[in-house]
Amino acid sequence: GMIVSALKAEGHHVAASDIGDYENRWIGGDVERQWHCDFFEIRQLHPRFEAIVMNPPYSEAARHIAHGLT
Repeated sequence: GMIVSALKAEGHHVAASDIGDYENRWIGGDVERQWHCDFFEIRQLHPRFEAIVMNPPYSEAARHIAHGLT
């Protein structure tokens, strides 16, 4: 929530996802698109996306970064 809200407040277009299936996670239409997915199952990013911003558990940070760079 807070990362999404901060990016939207700065005028960025935001698509958000979470491995948890939280109904109405981003209340108030803060995101243009939201979905439930596992980051490690994503093999290719849609060309529209310019960046990946995430907040993984510290113990998993290196694994998340490595996957994001592949």
